[in-house]
Amino acid sequence: MKRLLTTIILSTFLIKTATCQEETKEKGIEISGSVDTYWKYDFQNKPNINTYFTEDNNSVSIGMVDLAVKKKFKKASFVGELSFGPRGQYRSIMNGDGQAGDDKNSFHIQNLYVGYDLTEKLNLTAGFMGTFVGFEVISPTYNFHYST
Repeated sequence: MKRLLTTIILSTFLIKTATCQEETKEKGIEISGSVDTYWKYDFQNKPNINTYFTEDNNSVSIGMVDLAVKKKFKKASFVGELSFGPRGQYRSIMNGDGQAGDDKNSFHIQNLYVGYDLTEKLNLTAGFMGTFVGFEVISPTYNFHYST
């Protein structure tokens, strides 16, 4: 009985050690994204009343398609995030001209930065982090205050 108990305890310890070693393996490239859609309808059939984020009325429309790529290399990291669609394209100061449906508008760089862990609790980050004024995060997936 004592031998069985010792074997079980040692087996549990060895399995736990092997599991911990597997968890420390470097992750690959993380790819994520979201699609933001909306439906705006005027019950009084008034002409389209434009708002900053909703140009279309009485239809289901795409607001923004978001695509993010992240990679961690030991202490260094990289984040690249692009958005497509009216909320990400022509509202962009950096690469949009503000005209809806303009062919010059292709995509918006939301985030493009690198980071380095100086210590376990201190990270140095540098790059471009662009959002609309008043939004900490423009992507509706991560911003519960987001509303049209």
